[in-house]
Amino acid sequence: MRLVAIGGGELAGGGTMAIDREIVEAADGDQALFIPTASGDSDEYIESFRGIYGDKLGLTTDVLRLAE
Repeated sequence: MRLVAIGGGELAGGGTMAIDREIVEAADGDQALFIPTASGDSDEYIESFRGIYGDKLGLTTDVLRLAE
């Protein structure tokens, strides 16, 4: 297991797709955990994450909400 931590960027609209692909390759796994605390656990941001990392990049995704 590898842990890759990132911050910043805008998932919606695909502006981070190049780095998202690099992250998936570097992590060498099939799961991704999103901790959306900086966005106040925004449902919209969570759905963007699931769309990119789940639907487009094929990972099993989960979310850890800390702000609620």
